[in-house]
Amino acid sequence: MSRKVAHQLFREINRSVRLNIMLYKLRLQYFRRRGVKYLIQGNCKKAVKIFSKVLQICSSASDKYNLGLAYLGMNKYKEALDCFKAVQELEPNNMLNLLSIGETYLLLEKWDNAIAIFYKLVSLEPSNLQYHNYLDMAQTPEKREKHIHCRRLIYQGDQEIRNRNFEAALEKFESALQLNKENPYVYNSIGIIYFKHYKDIKKAISYFERALKLSPTNRIFSRNFEKCQAKLK
Repeated sequence: MSRKVAHQLFREINRSVRLNIMLYKLRLQYFRRRGVKYLIQGNCKKAVKIFSKVLQICSSASDKYNLGLAYLGMNKYKEALDCFKAVQELEPNNMLNLLSIGETYLLLEKWDNAIAIFYKLVSLEPSNLQYHNYLDMAQTPEKREKHIHCRRLIYQGDQEIRNRNFEAALEKFESALQLNKENPYVYNSIGIIYFKHYKDIKKAISYFERALKLSPTNRIFSRNFEKCQAKLK
């Protein structure tokens, strides 16, 4: 084989490799966007399918975390915990993931495990009031029972959204707020209803803002808030 032919062959192979890498990235991007969209919509069953596909292509901490959120939204707590623990192995001090682990332990009624996680969060970030509130709740039987009841109402509200019963969903979420006014997921869910279904942007943004204030590192809350802000411009 001449040097010229070999060089041309190398260029063709290099072009093919670059094309495959580009297609690989585009495929990942497409699935991730769909998965996040389903999470935002509360369609956790579809989100599980999407992020399970993504993890067959690329095993990243963020994808495992999103799969855990989807399982959590389906009340599949053990599966969610497995995902969050896998993320912890990759990112031991990921605060949002640790918070999700603590939340899942609460839902599994593993109080000592939850308390240990919230102690760790408080030690890592002593000024964060949300972590102190979670620790206090985990240590107080009445408060943690209210939290679990609140979580069940959130699940029922998500179910009503999927059935397009938006008024019933709003009632569930408002009842959940009466039990726990510091739960950012409730504010986010109410914001979604006003944003997506009632088209009340100003009201929606007030709820997303509250959710983000309570959980400033949550990417989904941040994305929802930014979408609302863009609509006001």
